[in-house]
Amino acid sequence: RGLDVRVWLKSSSRIVCFCPPSFYGERCQYQNQRIGLTIRFRSMSDSRETLFAIVVLLVDDSPERTIHSSEQFTYLSARDCQIRFQHYLLYASRPKDSNKTYSIHMDIYEKASLAYRASYAFAIPFPFLPVHRLALSVNITGNVEEIERCSDASCGHGRCLQYANSPQQFCQCHEGWSGRTCHIGYNHTCSSDQSQLRTDVPKRRSMCFQ
Repeated sequence: RGLDVRVWLKSSSRIVCFCPPSFYGERCQYQNQRIGLTIRFRSMSDSRETLFAIVVLLVDDSPERTIHSSEQFTYLSARDCQIRFQHYLLYASRPKDSNKTYSIHMDIYEKASLAYRASYAFAIPFPFLPVHRLALSVNITGNVEEIERCSDASCGHGRCLQYANSPQQFCQCHEGWSGRTCHIGYNHTCSSDQSQLRTDVPKRRSMCFQ
């Protein structure tokens, strides 16, 4: 399932296999547990020329809300309205922890200003399956002034928001904080004035838009 490459070490060489993310092993013979995503985005007509930065995260339900893998897309309705974005999200461990519940968390920003637009949550059905495919349709609606806020006082170092596609609430953390209730401090590595509000999930490294 991979690409065979000859590696030279001094006077000798050997063949090694470069595996795609969905497979691993000495000969790429084992399947990684993963979520296969196919996503189609749509935006309002007044946002047809707005370039969006979209961050998709595979997270668990632990207090740390650990990010297992992530992907970032850019979307411009005038250019990408017919495109279906596809990507694999992998679990951080092999096998995945069967005692945890996993879900997809998605944040949408306006690329030019990095203004926050909305967040979406998607459950992963049939968690016992090692490989799962999700087909998602996401309508990018509203604007910064229409963000659904809530009054959960537990978001100590952040603000409480509501998902655009669900009554479920989450904490969007301030810079330097992470966790389900923004209770975990960390040192980010973003350039000055480039880091944005954290979502309700922590990262192993800080994520800044380029």
